[in-house]
Amino acid sequence: MSDDYDPGEYTVDEVKSYVEDHLTEAQSIREAEAAGKNRSTLITWLDDQMGGTQEPPEEPGDQPTGTEPNVEPEAPQEEPVPEQQDRTEFRSP
Repeated sequence: MSDDYDPGEYTVDEVKSYVEDHLTEAQSIREAEAAGKNRSTLITWLDDQMGGTQEPPEEPGDQPTGTEPNVEPEAPQEEPVPEQQDRTEFRSP
């Protein structure tokens, strides 16, 4: 990639146009975009141009901890309360 080309200085459409003319620079432009503005629409488009999703480079501290993401447990289902029977006594006359 030209050392002068910073995708963050251009609109998404301008970067796309540049990449279409310089496909061999798509990976380095993607890396520069991810480190800069990190525009998801542009990152996705660049991944598509390179033939699929690229994993972002791992940074220190991004290691998996082995814990699941915080997910709220489902609220327990309440048991239906049986209808109370009318206990009024009826007396026949």
